[in-house]
Amino acid sequence: MGCFDALHKGHRSIIDTLKALGQQYQLPATVMLFEPQPREFFQPQQAPPRVYRLRDKLSILQQWNVDQVVCLRFDTTLALLSSDAFVQDIIVQGLQARHIIIGADFRYGQARQGDYRHLVTCGKQAGFSVSQASEVQYQHQRISSTWVRGALSSGDFTLAQQLLGHPYTLFGKVQRGDQLGRQLGFPTLNIRLRNPMAVQGVYVVWVDYAGQRYPGVANVGVRPTIDGRLKRLLEVHLLDADGDWYGRPIQVTFLQRLRSEQKFADITALKAQISRDVAQAKQYFQINTKW
Repeated sequence: MGCFDALHKGHRSIIDTLKALGQQYQLPATVMLFEPQPREFFQPQQAPPRVYRLRDKLSILQQWNVDQVVCLRFDTTLALLSSDAFVQDIIVQGLQARHIIIGADFRYGQARQGDYRHLVTCGKQAGFSVSQASEVQYQHQRISSTWVRGALSSGDFTLAQQLLGHPYTLFGKVQRGDQLGRQLGFPTLNIRLRNPMAVQGVYVVWVDYAGQRYPGVANVGVRPTIDGRLKRLLEVHLLDADGDWYGRPIQVTFLQRLRSEQKFADITALKAQISRDVAQAKQYFQINTKW
Protein backbone atom coordinates (compact mmCIF):
# COMPACT_ATOMS: atom_id res chain seq x y z
CA MET A 1 0.00 0.00 0.00
CA GLY A 2 1.22 3.49 -0.81
CA CYS A 3 1.21 6.40 -3.25
CA PHE A 4 4.08 5.03 -5.37
CA ASP A 5 4.63 8.47 -6.91
CA ALA A 6 8.04 7.72 -8.42
CA LEU A 7 8.15 3.91 -8.73
CA HIS A 8 11.88 3.99 -7.99
CA LYS A 9 14.34 1.25 -6.97
CA GLY A 10 12.93 1.20 -3.44
CA HIS A 11 9.47 0.51 -4.83
CA ARG A 12 10.88 -2.12 -7.18
CA SER A 13 12.36 -3.90 -4.18
CA ILE A 14 8.92 -3.92 -2.52
CA ILE A 15 7.32 -5.30 -5.69
CA ASP A 16 9.90 -8.09 -5.96
CA THR A 17 9.21 -9.09 -2.34
CA LEU A 18 5.48 -8.85 -2.99
CA LYS A 19 5.64 -11.15 -6.02
CA ALA A 20 7.68 -13.72 -4.09
CA LEU A 21 5.06 -13.72 -1.32
CA GLY A 22 2.33 -14.02 -3.92
CA GLN A 23 3.93 -17.18 -5.22
CA GLN A 24 4.36 -18.47 -1.67
CA TYR A 25 0.69 -17.93 -0.81
CA GLN A 26 -0.50 -18.72 -4.36
CA LEU A 27 -2.41 -15.45 -4.36
CA PRO A 28 -2.29 -12.42 -6.67
CA ALA A 29 0.42 -9.88 -5.88
CA THR A 30 -1.61 -6.68 -5.47
CA VAL A 31 -0.52 -3.05 -5.36
CA MET A 32 -2.95 -0.64 -3.70
CA LEU A 33 -2.56 3.06 -4.46
CA PHE A 34 -4.62 6.26 -4.30
CA GLU A 35 -5.90 8.72 -6.88
CA PRO A 36 -5.68 11.60 -6.37
CA GLN A 37 -2.77 11.33 -3.98
CA PRO A 38 -3.78 12.33 -0.43
CA ARG A 39 -1.82 15.58 -0.35
CA GLU A 40 -3.39 16.62 -3.66
CA PHE A 41 -6.78 16.16 -2.00
CA PHE A 42 -6.02 17.98 1.27
CA GLN A 43 -3.57 20.65 0.01
CA PRO A 44 -3.89 20.93 -3.77
CA GLN A 45 -1.95 24.20 -3.94
CA GLN A 46 0.95 22.87 -1.85
CA ALA A 47 1.11 19.38 -3.34
CA PRO A 48 4.42 18.60 -5.07
CA PRO A 49 4.46 18.11 -8.86
CA ARG A 50 3.87 14.57 -10.07
CA VAL A 51 6.67 12.25 -11.07
CA TYR A 52 4.15 9.91 -12.69
CA ARG A 53 0.45 10.06 -13.51
CA LEU A 54 -1.83 7.11 -12.85
CA ARG A 55 -1.48 5.94 -16.47
CA ASP A 56 2.32 5.92 -16.12
CA LYS A 57 2.18 3.97 -12.86
CA LEU A 58 -0.11 1.34 -14.35
CA SER A 59 2.14 0.94 -17.39
CA ILE A 60 5.25 0.46 -15.23
CA LEU A 61 3.54 -1.91 -12.80
CA GLN A 62 2.40 -3.97 -15.77
CA GLN A 63 6.00 -4.14 -16.98
CA TRP A 64 6.98 -5.30 -13.47
CA ASN A 65 4.45 -8.14 -13.77
CA VAL A 66 2.24 -7.15 -10.85
CA ASP A 67 -0.88 -9.35 -10.86
CA GLN A 68 -3.36 -6.61 -10.07
CA VAL A 69 -3.64 -2.98 -8.99
CA VAL A 70 -6.34 -1.64 -6.69
CA CYS A 71 -6.76 2.11 -7.09
CA LEU A 72 -8.78 3.79 -4.34
CA ARG A 73 -10.44 7.10 -5.16
CA PHE A 74 -9.23 9.47 -2.45
CA ASP A 75 -12.30 11.54 -1.64
CA THR A 76 -14.12 12.81 1.44
CA THR A 77 -15.62 9.38 2.17
CA LEU A 78 -12.21 7.70 2.20
CA ALA A 79 -10.58 10.57 4.09
CA LEU A 80 -13.16 10.30 6.91
CA LEU A 81 -12.89 6.51 7.19
CA SER A 82 -11.42 5.54 10.56
CA SER A 83 -8.26 3.47 10.65
CA ASP A 84 -10.23 0.49 12.04
CA ALA A 85 -12.85 0.78 9.31
CA PHE A 86 -10.15 1.12 6.65
CA VAL A 87 -8.60 -2.17 7.72
CA GLN A 88 -11.91 -4.01 8.12
CA ASP A 89 -13.70 -2.71 5.01
CA ILE A 90 -10.84 -2.53 2.53
CA ILE A 91 -8.05 -4.87 3.65
CA VAL A 92 -10.01 -7.66 5.33
CA GLN A 93 -13.36 -7.76 3.54
CA GLY A 94 -12.39 -6.12 0.27
CA LEU A 95 -8.99 -7.66 -0.46
CA GLN A 96 -8.98 -10.61 1.93
CA ALA A 97 -5.27 -9.91 2.35
CA ARG A 98 -2.85 -12.47 3.76
CA HIS A 99 0.21 -10.21 3.99
CA ILE A 100 0.67 -6.43 3.80
CA ILE A 101 3.85 -4.48 2.98
CA ILE A 102 4.01 -0.76 3.81
CA GLY A 103 6.68 1.91 4.03
CA ALA A 104 7.86 3.15 7.44
CA ASP A 105 6.08 6.50 7.01
CA PHE A 106 2.81 5.18 5.55
CA ARG A 107 -0.35 6.31 7.37
CA TYR A 108 -4.02 5.56 6.74
CA GLY A 109 -7.44 6.33 8.10
CA GLN A 110 -8.97 9.58 9.34
CA ALA A 111 -6.35 12.09 10.53
CA ARG A 112 -3.65 9.56 9.59
CA GLN A 113 -4.35 7.56 12.75
CA GLY A 114 -3.37 4.19 11.33
CA ASP A 115 0.29 3.18 11.27
CA TYR A 116 2.47 0.07 11.22
CA ARG A 117 1.75 -0.85 14.85
CA HIS A 118 -1.99 -0.50 14.37
CA LEU A 119 -1.85 -2.63 11.24
CA VAL A 120 0.11 -5.37 13.05
CA THR A 121 -2.46 -5.42 15.87
CA CYS A 122 -5.33 -5.64 13.39
CA GLY A 123 -3.52 -8.36 11.47
CA LYS A 124 -3.20 -10.56 14.54
CA GLN A 125 -6.95 -10.35 15.02
CA ALA A 126 -7.92 -10.74 11.35
CA GLY A 127 -5.32 -13.30 10.26
CA PHE A 128 -2.90 -11.34 8.06
CA SER A 129 0.76 -10.53 8.63
CA VAL A 130 2.53 -7.20 8.08
CA SER A 131 6.07 -6.14 7.18
CA GLN A 132 7.83 -2.82 6.61
CA ALA A 133 9.59 -2.17 3.34
CA SER A 134 13.38 -2.26 3.52
CA GLU A 135 15.32 0.91 2.72
CA VAL A 136 17.13 1.03 -0.64
CA GLN A 137 20.06 3.46 -0.91
CA TYR A 138 22.11 5.13 -3.60
CA GLN A 139 25.43 6.70 -2.64
CA HIS A 140 24.62 6.11 1.06
CA GLN A 141 21.33 8.00 0.86
CA ARG A 142 17.81 6.61 0.99
CA ILE A 143 16.11 6.68 -2.39
CA SER A 144 12.86 8.64 -2.19
CA SER A 145 10.26 10.15 -4.49
CA THR A 146 11.39 13.59 -3.30
CA TRP A 147 14.94 12.89 -4.48
CA VAL A 148 13.69 11.64 -7.85
CA ARG A 149 11.47 14.70 -8.22
CA GLY A 150 14.41 16.99 -7.55
CA ALA A 151 16.60 15.23 -10.12
CA LEU A 152 13.89 15.54 -12.76
CA SER A 153 13.19 19.20 -11.96
CA SER A 154 16.87 20.05 -12.40
CA GLY A 155 17.14 18.03 -15.62
CA ASP A 156 19.57 15.48 -14.18
CA PHE A 157 18.26 12.43 -16.04
CA THR A 158 21.41 10.43 -15.33
CA LEU A 159 20.75 10.68 -11.58
CA ALA A 160 17.04 10.10 -12.10
CA GLN A 161 17.76 6.85 -13.94
CA GLN A 162 20.08 5.70 -11.15
CA LEU A 163 17.29 6.30 -8.61
CA LEU A 164 14.48 4.90 -10.73
CA GLY A 165 16.35 1.92 -12.10
CA HIS A 166 15.00 2.77 -15.56
CA PRO A 167 14.90 5.82 -17.87
CA TYR A 168 12.27 8.42 -17.06
CA THR A 169 9.35 7.75 -19.41
CA LEU A 170 5.79 9.05 -19.71
CA PHE A 171 3.02 7.09 -21.44
CA GLY A 172 -0.10 8.25 -23.25
CA LYS A 173 -2.32 8.21 -26.30
CA VAL A 174 -1.85 10.94 -28.89
CA GLN A 175 -4.80 13.32 -28.91
CA ARG A 176 -5.96 15.78 -31.51
CA GLY A 177 -4.79 19.33 -30.81
CA ASP A 178 -5.47 22.71 -32.38
CA GLN A 179 -3.02 22.10 -35.25
CA LEU A 180 -0.98 25.19 -34.32
CA GLY A 181 2.31 23.27 -34.38
CA ARG A 182 1.59 22.18 -37.94
CA GLN A 183 0.84 25.78 -38.91
CA LEU A 184 4.21 26.81 -37.44
CA GLY A 185 5.96 24.08 -39.43
CA PHE A 186 6.55 21.87 -36.38
CA PRO A 187 3.66 19.39 -36.02
CA THR A 188 3.40 17.81 -32.58
CA LEU A 189 2.04 14.71 -30.90
CA ASN A 190 -0.08 15.92 -27.98
CA ILE A 191 -0.70 14.20 -24.64
CA ARG A 192 -2.84 15.97 -22.05
CA LEU A 193 -1.49 16.26 -18.50
CA ARG A 194 -3.95 16.84 -15.67
CA ASN A 195 -1.31 17.45 -13.00
CA PRO A 196 1.76 19.69 -12.74
CA MET A 197 4.73 17.48 -13.56
CA ALA A 198 8.27 17.33 -12.17
CA VAL A 199 9.49 17.97 -15.72
CA GLN A 200 8.66 21.44 -17.07
CA GLY A 201 10.27 22.94 -20.15
CA VAL A 202 11.81 21.75 -23.42
CA TYR A 203 13.59 18.40 -23.72
CA VAL A 204 15.31 16.02 -26.10
CA VAL A 205 13.30 12.79 -26.13
CA TRP A 206 12.85 9.37 -27.66
CA VAL A 207 9.36 8.33 -28.74
CA ASP A 208 8.61 4.60 -28.86
CA TYR A 209 5.68 3.11 -30.74
CA ALA A 210 5.08 -0.46 -31.97
CA GLY A 211 8.71 -1.46 -31.56
CA GLN A 212 10.04 1.59 -33.42
CA ARG A 213 11.98 4.49 -31.89
CA TYR A 214 11.82 8.07 -33.14
CA PRO A 215 13.98 11.04 -32.05
CA GLY A 216 12.13 14.17 -31.02
CA VAL A 217 12.01 17.41 -29.07
CA ALA A 218 9.28 17.89 -26.44
CA ASN A 219 7.67 20.72 -24.53
CA VAL A 220 5.99 20.13 -21.17
CA GLY A 221 3.94 23.04 -19.93
CA VAL A 222 1.04 25.39 -20.60
CA ARG A 223 2.12 27.15 -23.85
CA PRO A 224 2.20 30.69 -22.38
CA THR A 225 2.88 32.38 -25.74
CA ILE A 226 -0.20 30.78 -27.29
CA ASP A 227 -2.88 31.02 -24.64
CA GLY A 228 -1.50 30.49 -21.12
CA ARG A 229 -4.76 28.86 -20.07
CA LEU A 230 -3.03 26.34 -17.80
CA LYS A 231 -3.97 23.58 -20.23
CA ARG A 232 -1.07 21.30 -19.42
CA LEU A 233 0.34 19.39 -22.36
CA LEU A 234 3.20 17.17 -23.37
CA GLU A 235 3.90 18.12 -26.99
CA VAL A 236 6.46 16.19 -29.03
CA HIS A 237 7.82 17.17 -32.44
CA LEU A 238 9.33 14.17 -34.23
CA LEU A 239 12.55 14.93 -36.10
CA ASP A 240 12.23 12.32 -38.84
CA ALA A 241 8.61 11.13 -38.95
CA ASP A 242 5.19 12.52 -39.83
CA GLY A 243 1.75 11.18 -40.59
CA ASP A 244 -1.40 10.47 -38.60
CA TRP A 245 -0.53 9.54 -35.02
CA TYR A 246 -3.92 10.21 -33.41
CA GLY A 247 -4.96 7.52 -30.95
CA ARG A 248 -1.59 5.79 -30.95
CA PRO A 249 -0.17 4.77 -27.54
CA ILE A 250 3.36 6.14 -27.28
CA GLN A 251 6.17 6.18 -24.74
CA VAL A 252 8.20 9.38 -24.35
CA THR A 253 11.63 8.94 -22.76
CA PHE A 254 13.40 12.10 -21.55
CA LEU A 255 17.09 12.41 -22.40
CA GLN A 256 18.26 16.01 -21.89
CA ARG A 257 16.80 19.32 -20.77
CA LEU A 258 17.24 22.18 -23.24
CA ARG A 259 15.55 25.13 -21.52
CA SER A 260 12.65 26.33 -19.39
CA GLU A 261 9.29 27.08 -20.92
CA GLN A 262 8.99 30.80 -21.59
CA LYS A 263 6.64 33.38 -23.04
CA PHE A 264 7.76 35.06 -26.25
CA ALA A 265 6.76 38.44 -27.64
CA ASP A 266 4.99 36.95 -30.65
CA ILE A 267 4.57 33.84 -32.80
CA THR A 268 7.58 34.78 -34.94
CA ALA A 269 9.89 34.77 -31.91
CA LEU A 270 8.37 31.46 -30.75
CA LYS A 271 8.94 29.87 -34.16
CA ALA A 272 12.57 31.04 -34.19
CA GLN A 273 13.18 29.50 -30.75
CA ILE A 274 11.56 26.21 -31.78
CA SER A 275 13.95 26.11 -34.75
CA ARG A 276 16.87 26.49 -32.36
CA ASP A 277 15.44 23.78 -30.08
CA VAL A 278 15.15 21.40 -33.04
CA ALA A 279 18.73 22.16 -34.10
CA GLN A 280 19.97 21.43 -30.57
CA ALA A 281 18.05 18.17 -30.47
CA LYS A 282 19.50 17.07 -33.80
CA GLN A 283 22.98 17.90 -32.54
CA TYR A 284 22.34 15.83 -29.41
CA PHE A 285 21.36 12.77 -31.43
CA GLN A 286 24.29 13.18 -33.83
CA ILE A 287 26.70 13.19 -30.88
CA ASN A 288 25.05 10.61 -28.62
CA THR A 289 23.50 8.09 -31.00
CA LYS A 290 23.80 6.65 -34.48
CA TRP A 291 20.69 8.56 -35.56
